[in-house]
Amino acid sequence: MGTINVKDLQGAEVKIQAVEGYSLMELLRDNGFEMAAICGGACICGTCHVHVRGENARNLPEPAYDEAELLETKPDYIEGVSRLACQINYAEELDGLLLELTEDN
Repeated sequence: MGTINVKDLQGAEVKIQAVEGYSLMELLRDNGFEMAAICGGACICGTCHVHVRGENARNLPEPAYDEAELLETKPDYIEGVSRLACQINYAEELDGLLLELTEDN
């Protein structure tokens, strides 16, 4: 287990416990953060869009083609920072990662 730092829409930062193998979307929803995640993690809706920051963000794999294409349609898209939380599974090397929730969820 590890932790993820989550910055909500009001700018408050909260630490949540992270379990290896769970997607970041699941961890956010399980910890009470509002996230539509309409498609349930199938990478077709984009309603789990987050901004990924912090030193550990460099440990993330590059987004797959379908994720990258969907992200570019999001109003809060930032190249190299925007990701879909459903497409990232928590792993030890992501401990301490900072996720910023976005308006377009």
